[in-house]
Amino acid sequence: SDWGIQDIGGPFGAGQGCDPDTNYGHGAEPSDDGKLVFLSYWDSGFIALDVSDPTNPLALGRTQYEADEDGDAHSSSYDDARQLLFTADEDFCKLSGRDIERGYGYLRVFDYSDPSTPTQIGEYRTPNSFGIGAQGSGDYVIHNPFVVGTDVYLSWYSDGVRVVDTTDPTAPREVAFFVPPAAQNPVKPSARGILSNTTQVWGVYVDEATGLVYASDMNSGLWILRRTDR
Repeated sequence: SDWGIQDIGGPFGAGQGCDPDTNYGHGAEPSDDGKLVFLSYWDSGFIALDVSDPTNPLALGRTQYEADEDGDAHSSSYDDARQLLFTADEDFCKLSGRDIERGYGYLRVFDYSDPSTPTQIGEYRTPNSFGIGAQGSGDYVIHNPFVVGTDVYLSWYSDGVRVVDTTDPTAPREVAFFVPPAAQNPVKPSARGILSNTTQVWGVYVDEATGLVYASDMNSGLWILRRTDR
């Protein structure tokens, strides 16, 4: 697998690198100053690239999974001020007795003050994400994080939207949530293997100017939210 930077002003790539040990790149999260990019590289973790020279992206370091973890590095959101990367592993819990991951994927917090040696300093899980005893039918896995100040907004499939306060990044705590009602997919009830009659929140975005939170549910559609906890 490889990564590259494309100059959209012309037909040729500006630069390219390769890491043969990785699986595939799923997402990219840039720093505000444009000098770093964090790649979600599935079972190979989150890779930090120095793109100060976009013609020559350099790999700095990556997160590591333990032997009993399934990986599935899906997406991330970077807090430039605190040099923290909030990551989401899209790992689905297997209840067949052959579990690898410790339940569903969840939020992890990495200290990236030294991008060559990222260190996990915190994590957050919903009760349902542990798998056993989850309330009703659904997928209780994290999907996307979105950082606003010290709050992290999370799309979490059947656990809806969760808001986590990371003032202390070693001990994230939930401060708000919204779970849309279960619904059928209006186009095709069994589309893409989506569980019918469940909540399936896939995306979350915050408009910082208005304070509105936009959440997309694969079954019930778009939800526009305003926080009431403050």
